[in-house]
Amino acid sequence: MNVNLLEFQYMAAVAKWSIGLSSHNGDFVVVIPKASPLPARRSVTVTTAIDSQQDMKLSIWMGESEKAEDNYPLSNIRLEGFQKDNAAGVSRVKLTFYAYEHSVIKIGCCYKEGDPEQEISIIPAADLSEADMNRLRELVNEMTLKVTPQEISGPDLGTVSLAPV
Repeated sequence: MNVNLLEFQYMAAVAKWSIGLSSHNGDFVVVIPKASPLPARRSVTVTTAIDSQQDMKLSIWMGESEKAEDNYPLSNIRLEGFQKDNAAGVSRVKLTFYAYEHSVIKIGCCYKEGDPEQEISIIPAADLSEADMNRLRELVNEMTLKVTPQEISGPDLGTVSLAPV
């Protein structure tokens, strides 16, 4: 059997850590489990945790602890624009996590069923210049356009409540 080395590396790529989010009570909700083949995608629905909540804090983490704060923080994203008079759990957002090699993550946000996703890129980088970050963003965009992530199966994540900002 003749296998191209690049094809073999691509086939062998797996998530080195679980990727997920913090619920309103601080639990780590795993969306992309450790050892999932990459690229991967999986969706979860998030909702408000309290009545009249107008925004949600989406905290993205990487690690294996059941408590989010015991994992490695990747990003905090503010989801906003929810009606002030809604009861807890009424406002919902579908999030689709896309995980690629090199810990590159994109998150698609869909506020209403049938609307197009709004994409958020998360690039784990520290102490990079703005020029280096822009080059990295371009590379990420090229990489993510070339591959189609496969759906990750697993237990139903249900609806996860997020704390206000």
